[in-house]
Amino acid sequence: MTPSEKPHHDNPASRQQWHRLFGLMLEDQFYGSPYRVEVEVDVTRQAQFLDVVVVEQEKHQAWPEANSLPDGLNNLKAHNLITFKSHHESLNDWAVKELIGYYVNYRKQISPKKTLIPQEDFGLYAVCNHYPKNLVPFLRSTDVAGIYQLHWGCDIIRLIVLSLISPEPKNDLWHLFSHQREQIELACRRYHPHHQKKGTAVIRRIIEAYQLEFPDMAYTFEQFTKEFVADHLNLLSPDEVLKRFSPDERLKDLSPDEIADHLSPESLQRLLERVAKKGVKRS
Repeated sequence: MTPSEKPHHDNPASRQQWHRLFGLMLEDQFYGSPYRVEVEVDVTRQAQFLDVVVVEQEKHQAWPEANSLPDGLNNLKAHNLITFKSHHESLNDWAVKELIGYYVNYRKQISPKKTLIPQEDFGLYAVCNHYPKNLVPFLRSTDVAGIYQLHWGCDIIRLIVLSLISPEPKNDLWHLFSHQREQIELACRRYHPHHQKKGTAVIRRIIEAYQLEFPDMAYTFEQFTKEFVADHLNLLSPDEVLKRFSPDERLKDLSPDEIADHLSPESLQRLLERVAKKGVKRS
């Protein structure tokens, strides 16, 4: 059964916030990659903005994380134009026409005079929360859950439906915007920011935005922080973990017998000698 495409009560300020957060999370996804992310790209002389453009860098090294990108972002082109519809909106024919229009203007702007950059250097993407029933005649399924090909004239747009995406950890970027509580909380715990400071700050804003829309949502940023640390503790070596605690903190819950059981015979002998010396000094 496909989810309803009926959007929630429209709130322009809230809609704009979700578009901004979506762009910032894509920026984190591609941090340190061969691509740069541009958010709210002005493609006309009037105030009309394309949500996100992911642009391949001119000079870069091989990127080992390319194979672990979220579903739908494989086979990136030199220029990837993305329109995003949050859970407040539906993807309709007008949104598709706007994306094509943005593509035409953007291509003209970045091309040298009298010569257009080849069409195959551009990828078009539409990311939405609700399955667009009104566009069914133009959709073709793929072998990946939630990923469709939208055929519009001579153009093919890759459609990513967030509510239908596979629950794999690599798709946690999409789950953060799925408007499904369990997926959101799981994604918050599992998503590992590529830029630790900026990425964590954006996740905090996402949690705060959901709490405004779900007043009874118990999940907090403090809870996210604790769970994130616990789930990623394995990334640190034992020595890196222990350095964060003082000797008193490391030993306070251990009995003398437990401490002795973990000492080598040589270490235990030195300890006994030290205790014996302290006893002599006291006497």
